[in-house]
Amino acid sequence: MKYLRRNNLLLLKTMNEESNKSPFLISKNWQVIAILLIVSVVGFYQVFFYLNPTKWDMIDVFLPWKHHVATCLQSGHLPIWNPYLYLGSPINADPSSGAWYPTTWIIGYFKGYSVFTIGLELWLHVFLAGVGFYKLSKTLGLSMFFALLAGVCYMLSGLFIGNAQHLPYIISACWLPFVMHYFLRIIYHNQWRDVILGALVLFLSITGGYPAFTIILFYLLLIFFSYYLIKKEKRKGSIQQLVAKNTVMVILALLCSAAMITSFYQVYPYLNRTASFSIESALFSPFSPQSFISLVYPYATAVRINYFDSDLAMRNGYFGLIAFFLFLIGMFRKKPTNIKIIFWFGIFSLAASVGRYLPVREFLFDYVPLMNVFRFPSVFRLFFIIAGILVGLHYLQSIVEDENRSKRPLFIFGLVSFLALAITFHIALNHEAFNLYGYFKENLFSPSASLDFWKNIAVQGIFQLCVIISFLIILWKVKRKVLFQFLLLLLVTFDMVVATQLNAASTVYSHEWSGAESDAIIKDLPQGFLLPEDITILESEKKAWLPQQFWRNTGVLTRKVVSTGFNSFNLTRYEKLQNERILFYNELKNNKLLLLSDTLLSGKTFSADSAYSSEYLFLNQNDYNELSKKAMSHSGKDTAKLVDFGSFFFTAKTITKEPQMLTLFQQNYPGWTVKVNGVETKIITSNENFISIYLPKGVNKVFFEYKNKLVSIAFWIAVMTLLIMATYLLIDFRNKRINKE
Repeated sequence: MKYLRRNNLLLLKTMNEESNKSPFLISKNWQVIAILLIVSVVGFYQVFFYLNPTKWDMIDVFLPWKHHVATCLQSGHLPIWNPYLYLGSPINADPSSGAWYPTTWIIGYFKGYSVFTIGLELWLHVFLAGVGFYKLSKTLGLSMFFALLAGVCYMLSGLFIGNAQHLPYIISACWLPFVMHYFLRIIYHNQWRDVILGALVLFLSITGGYPAFTIILFYLLLIFFSYYLIKKEKRKGSIQQLVAKNTVMVILALLCSAAMITSFYQVYPYLNRTASFSIESALFSPFSPQSFISLVYPYATAVRINYFDSDLAMRNGYFGLIAFFLFLIGMFRKKPTNIKIIFWFGIFSLAASVGRYLPVREFLFDYVPLMNVFRFPSVFRLFFIIAGILVGLHYLQSIVEDENRSKRPLFIFGLVSFLALAITFHIALNHEAFNLYGYFKENLFSPSASLDFWKNIAVQGIFQLCVIISFLIILWKVKRKVLFQFLLLLLVTFDMVVATQLNAASTVYSHEWSGAESDAIIKDLPQGFLLPEDITILESEKKAWLPQQFWRNTGVLTRKVVSTGFNSFNLTRYEKLQNERILFYNELKNNKLLLLSDTLLSGKTFSADSAYSSEYLFLNQNDYNELSKKAMSHSGKDTAKLVDFGSFFFTAKTITKEPQMLTLFQQNYPGWTVKVNGVETKIITSNENFISIYLPKGVNKVFFEYKNKLVSIAFWIAVMTLLIMATYLLIDFRNKRINKE
């Protein structure tokens, strides 16, 4: 009897414990990863399933650059020179080329770059961004479910959709939450493992991303760091340990990025942009106040009109109607310190993002270090998006998980929002009489010329009204936690996917072409480094032409050396030749890659824009004084022909009766050497740009080679640092497994 009573008491206790437990829709990290994976695939299904190619810069800028990096890696050497664009340029020094980004190396070496792989890389970073934001949200106190919602909102937010063509933006936005996550974990847990992982993701952000995001993030983390130096709230470890671990994290990240940092340090003096960057450039293309409409109606920004005072890619700041709705309430509620810091930083970033409409961005440009080296104030909007999601979902979590808290403010604000949406929908319908159904059928998910601002608001207004009504019903009627979470996840996903798909045809993928037909255009093009044809530069440029979706930087894909390109990264001297000496620049294109000439002129006579002969060589005064004393003569029977070629070398055979000048039309950048019959000779810079030498008469073998020993050393420093970090992580993982067993 006593035994039965004891068992009954035990059973009753167990039942009470089970009844007090709150059931959850998800309880494992792998479930979260799976959901984020599915949502990212659905949101970007045109790209993931290879139905359509990516758009604009993705296809005609980043694809050619990464294609060249991949070709270099598959040929067994570092990507340090691009001979095809701008008559040669140091691709290793271009931060946007991905030359030192591990993902580029993995895809490039094992698969190579195509229309499909560049799209897959875009999708991969969108998915990883969701994972990173989920981890950050949990670190900041959100439960697993609400952190999942945050991940969904973040990876399909306006920056990922609007700036989908700007791969470095997407890469930065992908790794930024990871950096914040591990930085905060160092504070909370004081573990070396987090230092190593933090350094790793910071390295990925530096080598693959757009520098502006890293610079802005630095100031956010500096605020956190300063706060935790003063306050011991949640901090584990002493001040000395906090300083030491963060210092080590930064040093390790810089060592891993040594090749890229060294490359940029070398090229910095040769860049025009670094010397003449103006406040006008820094204020260009903001997230204007007109663009704030995207916080509710992102589809309205898909219209090509001047109303927004900003580029199409820079207008979208959407992070979900529900999250924005909750943010507007939650911004006035009590918040944990960490979220409060992010909130105020987000508000400040929003003020900076509007550019000339407020003095904030100009103040940062004038007085804050490193804020005067990047364009596009709209990059700041990412930090407002982060703040908006975290504040909004933290508020919802506090309401849902505390049964004593009233939901009345949510219902009141929800009803007000519903009325505002309904009135806006009515105005949009009546602003210009039109057949909503017909417009919906013809224009939905395709950026046709008939897209209209108010019509787009009306179209998306249908979805937004459904979302807000459904949200209020779920809050009011659904009591079971599992069902509540399931329906809320479904609603948030529906909201974000619909908003993504409405804008995707305008900013993510090209609906005019299929992925297969786009890839077919380039898959049969020459591979590797083939010997350039013995034709003029102008003829080479004509042969470099490809159909419209590949209308820029096509020389890389067709393996043609051309004088043009599309890139904000260009050496000052070459820009001067293109922009100030236009007639002579056009005349030079009538030369082949190798030029034999005996016509030397002093650089002092090199006027801004005169019609000189293509064979003229302008030299600096010292070189002119030295070479003009030597006997030179060129005849039509003299020949210079390329016999071997790679990304970093040219081998020529010359037959001349008399000494003369030999010019290779590649930009003379530190690292080039020239050997004539195995003996190194002096390089002369001709026409302020190109590689020229004094060539002796007779039969000669001339070997032009670009080498960069400093970058090679930095590369091996980076590799060794990464190997040491990987070894530590493996040992740490092994020790944890042993301790668990």
